[in-house]
Amino acid sequence: MFKIIIGVVVATIVVLISMGIVENVLSANIVTNSQNITEVEGDTIQVTISGEVISSGTYTLDEDASMDDLITAAGGVTSNADSRAYVSSAILSNGISYYIAPIYDNTDSCATTAIEKVNVNTADKEELLTVDAFSETVAGRIVEYRTTNGNFETIESITNVSGIGPATYEMCKKYIYLHE
Repeated sequence: MFKIIIGVVVATIVVLISMGIVENVLSANIVTNSQNITEVEGDTIQVTISGEVISSGTYTLDEDASMDDLITAAGGVTSNADSRAYVSSAILSNGISYYIAPIYDNTDSCATTAIEKVNVNTADKEELLTVDAFSETVAGRIVEYRTTNGNFETIESITNVSGIGPATYEMCKKYIYLHE
């Protein structure tokens, strides 16, 4: 009986020592892997996408990623996505939330008429005023901004116009597009 107890104690000690060694090896691998992840994160951006994509969410992409890369990461666009409302080659900015606008109103499951939209890259002041979110002043600033800075490459870049904050952006994002 004494030999069995000694054998169990020795086996237990061997197992505990083995587990300690395995734990140290695993911890070292985790530290190495997290250092590699940190190095990779320096060359990446985090962006969020919502709207007419298969999987809305936040994604980590290469720092030179395009809208097309983000859409691919999100599983693609839905059949209701308005391809005029994004530029596939637009380079993304870190920390920005991008939106893919719908063709038809999402609140009406039987909608057969497309949402009336305005091209913010070609519309004059009067056309821009057809968007309820734009005042006369803001419509003028959009034309002025576009003339000075060139075309908008993302719907979100409309917020660079003075007078368009988060509330105005939320009101207009379904009603504007970027190209034919």
